[in-house]
Amino acid sequence: MNLHFSEEIVGETVVFRLEGKIVSDIDTTTLIEQLQERIDGVEKTIIFNLNKLTHITSTGLNFFVRALTRTRNKEKKLVLNNLQPSVARLFQISKLNEIFTISSDDKIDETINSK
Repeated sequence: MNLHFSEEIVGETVVFRLEGKIVSDIDTTTLIEQLQERIDGVEKTIIFNLNKLTHITSTGLNFFVRALTRTRNKEKKLVLNNLQPSVARLFQISKLNEIFTISSDDKIDETINSK
């Protein structure tokens, strides 16, 4: 498995910290299950801190689109935070940066309070 993640709940916000690579669906299986639990729960905002996510493929982009769709269907917010330049470039090339809320704040607390 190329991807590791941890989560932290702060009030009605959950922060997923991703580390490594997303290159296949196997990498996101556990994460998508945990994400769905949080979307179904009381948390209103989902933040993905991506400062240690070093590489994604189209599978990774697909994961984030599915995550965004699921959160919007439940009227919740999703924020991508601290994208690595290579990951941010993929979002720009695919124009997905136009549909996601992307924050470059180094401080998660500021991101949580601003959304």
